[in-house]
Amino acid sequence: MRSEPSSPGATIGGPAAAATARRRPSSAPARKWRGYGESVYGTRGGPIAPRPWGVTTQRGDRVYVHVLDWRDAELALPALPRRVRAAALLVGGARVPFTESAAGVVLTLPTRAAGEVDQVVVLDLAPARR
Repeated sequence: MRSEPSSPGATIGGPAAAATARRRPSSAPARKWRGYGESVYGTRGGPIAPRPWGVTTQRGDRVYVHVLDWRDAELALPALPRRVRAAALLVGGARVPFTESAAGVVLTLPTRAAGEVDQVVVLDLAPARR
């Protein structure tokens, strides 16, 4: 009889095997996602609910817009809780032009690189008022 891991985070092979797997990406897909960790690990759900084009995550004054399925040059976002100070691609840091109004934010997206699955735009928000 085979036993299943006791929790979703448990792995077959024990803690040592899990630690080794975390230190060393074992496949091309794992290496492909390097550089995106900032937009995933230590974040929470962003201010925009998941949409057909993708999702947002947030850490502090930064919102990460994960554009997974969008081919148009512009992406309209609903109004955010604070003003956007800057927008840039997570990978490479290229500036992303945007306009902001009471209705929301419109990002002018650069051409997606061949094979790019997740185009992440980092929005730096104005600090929260205290």
